Amino acid sequence: MTHDEVMAMMPGPELDREVYRVVLGSPSLAVPTDINGHPFFPDDYLIPHYSADIAAAWLVAEEMAARGLRVVVEDWRDDTKNPGWAVYFFRQSGGSSKQIVAETLPLAVCRAALLAVVEGASS
Repeated sequence: MTHDEVMAMMPGPELDREVYRVVLGSPSLAVPTDINGHPFFPDDYLIPHYSADIAAAWLVAEEMAARGLRVVVEDWRDDTKNPGWAVYFFRQSGGSSKQIVAETLPLAVCRAALLAVVEGASS
């Protein structure tokens, strides 16, 4: 998954599944299918709404902390150039993920965590 692909993801089941799989280390899920064989994954099926619910998103931040990373959260909602919530993860010994700004705090946490794992800041 590339930086651009992560940044293009909007809150919802697809992003929640990626966070569940990549960040939380859960194995690929067997996705149920409808009678035509098309994937069927309702929003409320098994996976918390990490990208939309701050309580669920904080579980992601806690997982990153368990990996030895610290989280920085900044409220940029009044910023005229890039309003939203800014989040990044870092190791006190050095190295950090890219700062991510998103419209909501849960979305920013999810994108920042995914990128930290995919780009190696969490190793």
